[in-house]
Amino acid sequence: MNFKIDPSSVNNNIISLVEENFNASNETISFIDLLNGLFDKEDVSEWALAQKFAKLRAKLAKEEEEEDKNKVEFKNLPIDEFLLLILNTYQSNSNGNIKYADLTSLFQNNQYSDQIMDIINKYIHDFKSEDNKLRSEILEEMNRLILINREE
Repeated sequence: MNFKIDPSSVNNNIISLVEENFNASNETISFIDLLNGLFDKEDVSEWALAQKFAKLRAKLAKEEEEEDKNKVEFKNLPIDEFLLLILNTYQSNSNGNIKYADLTSLFQNNQYSDQIMDIINKYIHDFKSEDNKLRSEILEEMNRLILINREE
């Protein structure tokens, strides 16, 4: 295969399109990067929660597509916003004695996947609004599960 670019075929329209896609992709959250931050192994297929996140993300993407058929802009999905805020909160150590490793341990424990999804489903629609703040109730519920998981 020859992946060399023919300089004569590059024009301002192509450069503009590439730049627009590059800029848009830099403003969106990578779901794969989020999963890599939550699950230790490269193969996330064994983690029930990763599968549930993917299904919820597909459902939200379909809903978003139906709502915004005429819009072409790239947008973050509510699950992406939610997971990023959760990751950032626990990585910043601003959550008391509960650490980031505690969060990843909880997310990798398949026995808690339904309870975690219940929390997410309970609050996910708040993330469709412009005010994507993590409510204290979300952190309290996550912390409760983390502490139970830690004791096992």
